[in-house]
Amino acid sequence: MREKTLINATGYGARALFDDASVIPVRGQLARMIPQPQVDYGLIYKGVAFVPRRDGLVFQVIGETDYYGFNDETTVPDRAEAELAVNTIAGLFRPTA
Repeated sequence: MREKTLINATGYGARALFDDASVIPVRGQLARMIPQPQVDYGLIYKGVAFVPRRDGLVFQVIGETDYYGFNDETTVPDRAEAELAVNTIAGLFRPTA
């Protein structure tokens, strides 16, 4: 390469792109739902982050510290964690008895 500096901003894709097994996912499971344009706020509640985007609603368990999910090499989807994230935020909108 002629360039002296290369900036790799491909995230987890760098693992395959550069055949670099040292690149691992670090932030856990995402859950996505269909877009809802009327939702114009995000929030963090009981260790779960919720962010609306144009391409859909995003839910993620973030834990109590910035280290939640750090250095977790698993790439297998975790449906239980995704459902926990969605149900935690949904609990804010359920009527109480």
